[in-house]
Amino acid sequence: MRYLLFLVIAFLLSSCFKEELPVAPYDRGEVVSNKVDIGSNYRFQAYFDLGTNTMVKIDLKDKWDLAFDCSSGSVIRQNTALSSNAAVTNSSVFEDVNSSTVAEFIYDHHTGSTDSLAMGKWHEHGKVIIIDRGYGVNGLPLGKLKFQMISLENDVYSFRYSKLNGADYHEASVAKNADYNYAGYSFTTHAPILHEPKKTDYDLCFSQYIHIFYEPGYTPYIVVGALINPHSTSVHRDINDRFTAFDAAAIDTLSFSTMPATIGYDWKIVDINTSQYTTLPQITYIIKDSEGHYYKLHFTDYYNDLGERGCPNFEFQLL
Repeated sequence: MRYLLFLVIAFLLSSCFKEELPVAPYDRGEVVSNKVDIGSNYRFQAYFDLGTNTMVKIDLKDKWDLAFDCSSGSVIRQNTALSSNAAVTNSSVFEDVNSSTVAEFIYDHHTGSTDSLAMGKWHEHGKVIIIDRGYGVNGLPLGKLKFQMISLENDVYSFRYSKLNGADYHEASVAKNADYNYAGYSFTTHAPILHEPKKTDYDLCFSQYIHIFYEPGYTPYIVVGALINPHSTSVHRDINDRFTAFDAAAIDTLSFSTMPATIGYDWKIVDINTSQYTTLPQITYIIKDSEGHYYKLHFTDYYNDLGERGCPNFEFQLL
């Protein structure tokens, strides 16, 4: 009788809990090799997705000038691949600004910090901003213009700009699009442009960008590197030559950064006497993408099959 009672109780208790199922192992696959060629003169910006092992988009870097935040924020970023920079003037009267001789020009900081943007917090200062557009893919200067935000209402940025003397005046707008991190604008075509892929479609952007050095003093320098997708992507940098031996069980012990240039440019070094680049494959990057997947990645070369620079070669594997 007691044995029968025990069986009944055991059956009732087991029915209170969900059945535990073993987690099916998944195939992490082999190490994958690929490359992204942005040109020996770095004329392209290329977006790469690790999950599909594909270059999602590639386009000339001078297709856009400004990037407008599509999230709940109001950030405006410059295209530092063009060496663009800006100066916030002391005037809030658009017509009064006609010279850049007394302006202090700065660059967006490579950390991506909203406190270190060349255009500042426009919604607080309301000033006229002088923009130096930098250089196009042909190496020629794109010129300066004056720019002023008008409003951000109903998810639409409105602004005006012209040459410093007031000529070629335009009023324009850029609408937020929740599918993207940023919506762009071109001062060449005077039109909005969706210059990057949807925020869920890529992990890395290979491009030139400005890195700020502080030795011996404030020195903006244009570099070539990999920027991470700001949409929930983060990276850990490991310098211990562990690409092959890295154990996925160690992930929980790592610290990850969301700074755009965490991978950055310094996975390679250059010989200033020969201008030849050498990659540093001993540096491993552990990348967490927006889908929660982890990858290990390192760089193996910087040249294409013709021996031309500007072609990051890399290996990666799902962890």
